[in-house]
Amino acid sequence: MKKTKVIFLIILTLGMITACGKKGEPIALPDVSTVSSIEIHHGDISVVSIDQSFVDEFMLLLQDMEITDRQSVNDAPAVDDYMAIDLNYDNQVSTIFYYEKNSVEYVEQPYQGIYKPAPALREKITELFNSIDGTDTIFTFQATVLQVNDTRLLVEPVAGSVELTSSDQISLSNEEGIALQAGDVVEIEYDGSIMETYPAQLGNVYSIRVVTQE
Repeated sequence: MKKTKVIFLIILTLGMITACGKKGEPIALPDVSTVSSIEIHHGDISVVSIDQSFVDEFMLLLQDMEITDRQSVNDAPAVDDYMAIDLNYDNQVSTIFYYEKNSVEYVEQPYQGIYKPAPALREKITELFNSIDGTDTIFTFQATVLQVNDTRLLVEPVAGSVELTSSDQISLSNEEGIALQAGDVVEIEYDGSIMETYPAQLGNVYSIRVVTQE
């Protein structure tokens, strides 16, 4: 009887050691070709990129992360400071988290695993936040005017636009005093950055052009 108990304890101990050293599952990511935009939220600041080259590079970095033996058992990381990264695809959102702990960078996917990314991932995150200050790339979308006042417009991106996946209302400056009214459709050129307040706000707006008027 004692011998049986000893064997059982050895097996149990070995099982616990094996479990502790077991690596997590590979990260579950949407197909790169379906990802339309990436949103990163840090505190009260949120930025979005719809630049396809940025999206593709970001997704490749996520695919090439090291799987760790740390387990993800919560809806969000058990750390004080982290960034939430939304991968928008096919009208769905996959959320992962980026943070540093003991000077080591991690990406966590709830209940799936915790991973070590290459340093280049932080560089891409920094690049996106820096893009709030402007970029030479120009993005264009059409939107319906909802409200007009002396200095600002409130618009709704038209159906099918990538911007609509970020917000159904966007507020932007109308310092030029373009004569508009609710129902007008405008074409907006901007730098591709969307700050996720509500209503959302664009980074740098280069032009607003009237497409159709009520």
